[in-house]
Amino acid sequence: MEQARNRHAVFGLELVISDRGLHVNTLLQGVLHFRFEAANYDLLARRWVRYAYLYPFAEGLTGILMLAGAAMWLSVPVALFIGGVGAISVFKAVYVEKRELKCACVGGDSQVPLGFVSLTENLLMVAMAVWMVVKPSLGNVS
Repeated sequence: MEQARNRHAVFGLELVISDRGLHVNTLLQGVLHFRFEAANYDLLARRWVRYAYLYPFAEGLTGILMLAGAAMWLSVPVALFIGGVGAISVFKAVYVEKRELKCACVGGDSQVPLGFVSLTENLLMVAMAVWMVVKPSLGNVS
């Protein structure tokens, strides 16, 4: 059991300290900036503005739950969903539409360009969620 908890802690730590995860710490300062920046590229935030407000809380909660190894029934699907939507959104905006946008990182008040790092972060979130679903079925694989 302890070995599984450590794996969750590693995955959760990655999620908590990701660029948008750090946003949770500065959320009160930058929630409006985040919403405006996210609405520039996030496909769901464009259609449902509340998602842009909920996103940083959902990602922060997911990271904390994964770090604690608690409520995987909640954190895994949320990580899969927000990571998937984020990856598709970033890929479409940057690589298909060739738009040059700022990342909504740290409350949307950063000068970080949206691109490879944001796409990688979202894909890692999806990979973490998939791994947490698949790992128990693999048994004790070294």
